[in-house]
Amino acid sequence: MNPVDEEFLGRRLQLTELDILQEFGRRCEAASLRWFVIGGTALGAVRHHGFIPWDDDIDVAMPRPDFERFEALCRASPDRRYRWQSPGTDASYPFAFGKLIRADTRAIEPATAHLPIAHAVYIDVFPLDGTPRSGFARRVHAVAVKVLVTALSARIRRTGIRRYVAYPLRALPRSWVLYGTRLLARAFPYDSSSVVVNGNGAWGYRREAQPRKRFEPPAMLEFEGMTVPAPGQWHDYLSQLYGDYRVLPPPEQQRPRHAFTAVDLGDAGEAPADAPQPETPARSPRTASRWGGWRRTSTARIGILAVWVGFALGRVRSPRPYVVLAPANGAEVGGNLLAIEQELQRRTQPIRVKVLRYRIRTGLRGRIRSAWEAMWAGYDLAASRLFIVDDFFFPMYVIKPRPGTARVQVWHAAGALKKVGYSVLTKSFGVSEELIKVVPVHSNYTLALVSSSAATPHYADAFRLPPERFTSALGLPRTDTFFDAAHRERAIDALRRHYELPSDVRLLLYAPTFRGDTVRDARYDHGLDLDKMRGALSQGWHVLVRLHPFVRDSLDIGPDLRPFVTDVSDWPDINEVMLVADLLVTDYSSAIFEFALLRRPMAFFAPDLDAYEEERGFYIDYRACVPGPVFETTEGLVAYVAGGDFDVSRVAAFARTWFDVADGRSSARFVDRIVLPALRGEALAIESAPAPEATITSFT
Repeated sequence: MNPVDEEFLGRRLQLTELDILQEFGRRCEAASLRWFVIGGTALGAVRHHGFIPWDDDIDVAMPRPDFERFEALCRASPDRRYRWQSPGTDASYPFAFGKLIRADTRAIEPATAHLPIAHAVYIDVFPLDGTPRSGFARRVHAVAVKVLVTALSARIRRTGIRRYVAYPLRALPRSWVLYGTRLLARAFPYDSSSVVVNGNGAWGYRREAQPRKRFEPPAMLEFEGMTVPAPGQWHDYLSQLYGDYRVLPPPEQQRPRHAFTAVDLGDAGEAPADAPQPETPARSPRTASRWGGWRRTSTARIGILAVWVGFALGRVRSPRPYVVLAPANGAEVGGNLLAIEQELQRRTQPIRVKVLRYRIRTGLRGRIRSAWEAMWAGYDLAASRLFIVDDFFFPMYVIKPRPGTARVQVWHAAGALKKVGYSVLTKSFGVSEELIKVVPVHSNYTLALVSSSAATPHYADAFRLPPERFTSALGLPRTDTFFDAAHRERAIDALRRHYELPSDVRLLLYAPTFRGDTVRDARYDHGLDLDKMRGALSQGWHVLVRLHPFVRDSLDIGPDLRPFVTDVSDWPDINEVMLVADLLVTDYSSAIFEFALLRRPMAFFAPDLDAYEEERGFYIDYRACVPGPVFETTEGLVAYVAGGDFDVSRVAAFARTWFDVADGRSSARFVDRIVLPALRGEALAIESAPAPEATITSFT
């Protein structure tokens, strides 16, 4: 395509960007967020009281804490006209900063035209981060920032020598790059640094790193009739970036920075709120790239070959009487698997147990290691009589079970809330259609546990297995700890001592689920305003925050919040954390099912419910079925908690719906009726109804 005629772009493009800036300013004002116009936009405000005549973009910056808060607000916003774009929203997005885009427009740039992201008119939103104090440390920091920024953008199209510099950095896994970026941001907080930097800026680290006092307090300048915040010491700021910024560049340099190859501004400024999204793939961006899909399926084929090799080795001898426990993503044994392992250890007859830590890795070395682990997984799938998993487990799906062996899925979540497996093929979350053409995921289960018969149809859809493969008659082994009085007392005492929890207030457990299309990009959206909660609830409540295990970031709790908030994310068992909680607040976590067994109240904070429904979806009518009120604002949640009028009748009914058996003996039943027969080489008898003695027992 030929570049779009610059005269056509001209003023209409600028006015569309101005509309986005106005929306950006409204959102920031409503949430009391700090921001500044920077770069050419700040220069335009000073020199032209608006756009530089030939400019075609708008640049703003925010301190990192405000940037993260703005991202969370955008992701929760129901307004479909404007959309937030960042590494957290698009798996192929190649920049370490964000964009606020107009969803009813289209604008394609050559550098990113090949990427499966939304291509629309936008404004750039840059995070401002702190820097080290010493000159040497700052130089090291500059190199680290440059490597991370270049690695993330390595797949944009470049010209000249820059493409040869960026190309080797493609080998760095994206998850590592994002983790490194977050690590640096937290190591040098904006608000405690004397010098801050826009690490993504066009002018390089030395010119972009400026004293924080140049930004705050801001100066209010005119920009196209708007009043916008700019760096307070804008003269010093612009002088460091541009030198003598008052002198116009020569005519040959007075041209736009972006060579758009296609632009459709639609009815800029007049589009309805429900305007259609820009043209994007029907599936998630992860599956739209032909190269990306080929790479993933090629990696899968290597893994399949490794499993086959190991399986062939395991078939040399007949199956042996040992149990393999394979936790999700190579994690520590927990949940149902841990309860089963502990029950096996209590038996007087010794039973051999092997823990297999296989997980899918990225990068060349990671893929080699995964292939090695996949081979041993294949070996154990052939050699062991019983193989138990609690989540997605790739090696189990690529080869049919050997006669005389059993494969059991005990799943890590009770009930049926968020869609999984084949149920999310049309969503951005979960497996891709390219993968299932090669690997029939969630296949080859001899048996799968569910917490109730009400969940069976949903998991039958998720796994594409007949309902006869599922049983709720045994209960879930990990719920047994709720019924062990001695264990409860020990866990409560250990938690209170470890975290020095106050005894004179009630404890609110906030346990949000993760956001992101994959485990590797799992993140926590900072939607709940803990400062507002502290102001209203600090006299009678203390908040425990439990982030999802997939989220690698730690919660940044400032000194003002520490007396009111405790991060308990490092405690290994969420069921034990539940025991000390008087109230559970969550969004879409399956922890609600087990918490219901405690017959304690719940509330739901779901400001991004519509977006989450679109991204992943639910098996139930969320608003009608969850056992507590649903709130979209912190203020509404705070008022409910402060009022203290909690109705637990819905909680009891919820527990009865989603548990057929919960009595403290599920682990023993699993060992007696599944493990021991399997180790003897007997075919598993899948029970459709609980035994007469198996019921839901209340212990509170």
